[in-house]
Amino acid sequence: MRASVNLDLLYNFYNEAKKSGGIFVGINSGGIEWDEKLYTGTNDAEYFFGSLGFNVGIRSKFSAHNIEFGAKIPFANENVITETRAYKLTMKENYNLFLRYIYDFEF
Repeated sequence: MRASVNLDLLYNFYNEAKKSGGIFVGINSGGIEWDEKLYTGTNDAEYFFGSLGFNVGIRSKFSAHNIEFGAKIPFANENVITETRAYKLTMKENYNLFLRYIYDFEF
């Protein structure tokens, strides 16, 4: 399971009645949890690792349609599995690019 929380500051440099465009910057925090049974067939352990990073990107809105393009950049290495007798595993995702579509429902 993957879950994350983002806190962004939006700034629109172009505003009209049904169109806008701008940039965003912020922070993100999240984590991934998985069960070893999915990969090895045994149920010896469950793993969890979390991350903290920086968000940056651009955003455009056309009527109710929104498009975002951005990047998530983590601050540090993440411990995926704590030390065992054989090894210690750490990893770092250098960046994560994303393209997101959002539809605004009006009630």
